[in-house]
Amino acid sequence: MTHKIIDSSCTCSGDLAEMKGGFESSTEIDVIMHRYKLVTHKRQKYICKSCSKMVTAPGAPKLKSGCEFSLQMATQVATDKFQHHIPLNRQCQQLAKYGVQVEAKTLFRLTSFLHDRLAPLVKLIKGDVLSRPQISIDEAPMRILATDQQGYVWVVANNYGAFYQYEVTRSGAVAREMLKGFKGVVMCDGYSGYHRLQDNDGLIYAQCWAHCRRKFFDAMAKHPESKRAVELIDLLFE
Repeated sequence: MTHKIIDSSCTCSGDLAEMKGGFESSTEIDVIMHRYKLVTHKRQKYICKSCSKMVTAPGAPKLKSGCEFSLQMATQVATDKFQHHIPLNRQCQQLAKYGVQVEAKTLFRLTSFLHDRLAPLVKLIKGDVLSRPQISIDEAPMRILATDQQGYVWVVANNYGAFYQYEVTRSGAVAREMLKGFKGVVMCDGYSGYHRLQDNDGLIYAQCWAHCRRKFFDAMAKHPESKRAVELIDLLFE
């Protein structure tokens, strides 16, 4: 942004002339507020001069056929909810301030439609992660909102990517299903559910030295000789 003097007279009553390329610059971080707009898509129609066949130009990619919200809108809703933890009802309140009246259940449907659009990509990510020779697997509890029940988010990951899967159970059967067809080394903690992985053909079952080290570290308070095991594991890390 360039700022200029409106009154170009000097204090000495002379005229001010612009110095070519002469600026005093400074920077600041600014904000551009959300702006929502109703976009009309007009798909041109054509007719063949020879056979009278009618053809319509393709439109922009849509979130879902007949949906009145764009892909970008659904992406914003999903990002605000799952990355920034802004509840859908609060997003409705924010949208209302900008003149967009929408219900939370509608925003939920947008995230569901977006999930359907991304499903093929998720499948490719999982296939890429499982095509590598080494992976890690873990699970973390997640309480189901407004209930006393608890589900689990499972993750399979390596240096190339990560694949997440939500399940209502912590059963080791989930790990076996997620790793079906995998050939290579699987790193995990000592949770007994992972013992089932030893039955998967072509799978090398490996446990985590960090979890092993934790036991020796805790034991040092009463068994000082455990320090030697910690030192040896530290050498492995180095």
